[in-house]
Amino acid sequence: MVEYYLFPKMFGLIERAWNTQPKWGETYDETLYKEAIALYNAKITRHEMPRLSALDVNYRIPQPGIKIVERKLYINSSVKGAEIRYTTDGSEPTKASIKWENLSNLYKLHY
Repeated sequence: MVEYYLFPKMFGLIERAWNTQPKWGETYDETLYKEAIALYNAKITRHEMPRLSALDVNYRIPQPGIKIVERKLYINSSVKGAEIRYTTDGSEPTKASIKWENLSNLYKLHY
């Protein structure tokens, strides 16, 4: 549980310690802030998560975003290339659960 609570949040703390005066913080600029977050997430996803997995560290990844629009379910993830798996019986998804398929860059399920 300690690993789960520490990773990858610890990387955010480290980033702020190394980058105490980010460009977006001088005079708050939402565009610069969003760009910085996207770059940070990409680095964590590309470099640190594979490293944590190789070390068998129990780390947390953000839950996917879920939205229903006109009776269609849309799902996305802030982790590029993440596999999203789901169940229909209320149980916790596992690696053996059904994989959500990407359709036209949007995840869709008609119900």
